[in-house]
Amino acid sequence: DVVPGTGKACTGNIDKVMQRYSDGVAVVGWGWDLTKKDVVAHVLIVDAKQMVVGVGETGVPRPDVNQAKPEITSTTTGWRAALPLTSGAVDAFALTDADKAVCPLGHLDF
Repeated sequence: DVVPGTGKACTGNIDKVMQRYSDGVAVVGWGWDLTKKDVVAHVLIVDAKQMVVGVGETGVPRPDVNQAKPEITSTTTGWRAALPLTSGAVDAFALTDADKAVCPLGHLDF
C-alpha cells in the first residue's frame, strides 16, 4: 500500500544476514536500475505480512557484482539494511520510477 506501482525495471538480490544483534539483524544485497542504468536509489524491506520493517542504505561498494555482470557499470551497487527481526522471512524491493513503483530484488529466510 505504501508504493502502489509495480515494475520489473531492476535487477539485484538480498544476499545474506551480515550481522546479528540482540534485537535484530543487518542484511545486505545489491540493486541496479535497468532503466536509468544506475544504482537503485532506495530499498524497502518487508516482512512476511508485507509490512515495511526496514530501509536500505545504498551506494555500498560491491565490485563483485560489476565483475560478474559487466553490463553493470558501477562498483557501488550494494545496500545494507538493519531490521528489528531476529528470524523470519523478508523480501527486498527497489523503489523505481521516482519512488512511485517497486521492483522485487529478492527473498531471504533467516
